[in-house]
Amino acid sequence: MTKNFKKLQIKQPPAQQQTKKYSEANLWKKFKVSLNSSKFSAVTSLYVCPSAPYDFAVTCGTRVQVYAGDTKTIRHEFTKFTDIAYGASLRDDGKLLCTGGKEGVVQVFDVNNRNPLRKYRKHQGPVRSTRFVPHTSHLISGSDDKTLRLFDIPTQSQLCLFEAHEDQVRCVAPLDSNVFVTGSYDHTVRIWDARTGRCSITMTCDGPVEALQILPGNSLLASADGTCVRFWDILSAGRPTDMLSNHHKTITCLCLDGERTRLLSGGLDQHVKIYSLQTHEVCAQLDFPAPLLAVAVTPNNESLIAGLANGVLTVRTQKKLYLTQIPLLRNGEKPKKQKNTLLTLTQ
Repeated sequence: MTKNFKKLQIKQPPAQQQTKKYSEANLWKKFKVSLNSSKFSAVTSLYVCPSAPYDFAVTCGTRVQVYAGDTKTIRHEFTKFTDIAYGASLRDDGKLLCTGGKEGVVQVFDVNNRNPLRKYRKHQGPVRSTRFVPHTSHLISGSDDKTLRLFDIPTQSQLCLFEAHEDQVRCVAPLDSNVFVTGSYDHTVRIWDARTGRCSITMTCDGPVEALQILPGNSLLASADGTCVRFWDILSAGRPTDMLSNHHKTITCLCLDGERTRLLSGGLDQHVKIYSLQTHEVCAQLDFPAPLLAVAVTPNNESLIAGLANGVLTVRTQKKLYLTQIPLLRNGEKPKKQKNTLLTLTQ
């Protein structure tokens, strides 16, 4: 019996070369500074157009600049403001720009010729945030006058006025064509329905709400108050699902990466924390030389853009690798000059 015995070979799982966190950290380390531009004042807002070539709007002082997504140079500059501009954003096709301001006026510009097309003077205080409503001809705006307003661009009329916040409205986001989300200094996040004109869900935080981010699927929402990032289940009437506290100072901005699988938060502690949306763990961290007021990532995951409190706009781009194509040669055939192929390192 002993002669017929064969030792069982136990298959070992392949050894992992690196942990997930290590690979994530290496991925974000590939972003190197490609642009450092000093502005006239603090960069308070960034918005990346979702369509190629992914132009992005930069709000700083009394100017709004639209940068080309491919060359990272200024394509258009808007200077027709009598006071500080706030919360500029681009329409999905990149042809229109809307912005608020300290003077309380919501303006719509044609991006190509920089002409103002609409001006709405309904707010009674500075307008901090503006957004185009997808798949409609509407836009929304939040103001220090504690209101959210819905405007129609073709008729230049106000469609809805939402009054329920007890303090300044700092951030707004459209959930769909009729439902909108607001964050306020009254420590609440509220969801509004334009069909009823009322607040449908109220979510209470521990501090003033500085930023909002709707997560993929439109069923979850992330908000930032103080040093905390909170996750809410919209389909469960705003039930809190998780709370993360990894910053040492106030969180000022939230955004998604290009793959929409990670959440980024920037704060006054000069750090950008990168969270996995699956595990809600910090998988990487980026350091900056000054407090952050705005952060954004292009949809192709090529560039990370940050607006700093010291008036510097920083763009970090992934490393590029140039590889020469080597053709197969026959006997006696001389090689021809080949063009370099540009490849993006991804992981």
